[in-house]
Amino acid sequence: QRQAVQAVVSGTYDLRRKINAVNKAAVQGPACVLTERLIASGAPALEEEQLQALEEVSRDVGCIQEAVSAHWLKEADRAAVMRKLLKAGLFSMEAVCAALATPAGPEDRLPAGVPRCRANVLLAEVEEKCLGQDSCDRLQEQLRLRMSRIQVEIRSGSAITVTAPHNIFLARDDHSHHMQEDYTSAIAAQMAARLDASYITWSRFERHRVEGRWNE
Repeated sequence: QRQAVQAVVSGTYDLRRKINAVNKAAVQGPACVLTERLIASGAPALEEEQLQALEEVSRDVGCIQEAVSAHWLKEADRAAVMRKLLKAGLFSMEAVCAALATPAGPEDRLPAGVPRCRANVLLAEVEEKCLGQDSCDRLQEQLRLRMSRIQVEIRSGSAITVTAPHNIFLARDDHSHHMQEDYTSAIAAQMAARLDASYITWSRFERHRVEGRWNE
């Protein structure tokens, strides 16, 4: 899995498009562009279950990248933070949040002045610079927002609210499942911005969770 995550670190954050780009003339194992690239680099081909697990990792890495981008404004800083989080084995939003919230043990050695949390212990173990208090707080706040089931933006003074309830697959009593309507959340956000209105839709985290269960 760590070999596959290196593809994420090198810049291919959206692996879903890579996985769906099937190369039927390719190689042993599931025929996809990612598999071909791994074999070309000397790594073994991934089985279908491994590809699905990697797809879940790529989704979470994308959400972590969004949270990092909300605090670190420079591209070089964002890339450095993503690299060291992945190097420390923090591939999911839940893992990052838990590591930020868990206190370091009394035997854990950390540089003076840095927050004593499990995340900094993991970073120190891989010889990476620890996060400061403000960075820990802001990153945890941004990740918790993205782990919410809904995404809401409220503009005070507006009587208009734009909604996009069908941007995920929905089960309906006594009816067939409602299929996901692509791009509706982006359309709702853009409409709300143009109208200076509020909007509410399912969050990216919830979309990924439902997609994973839908594909089982």
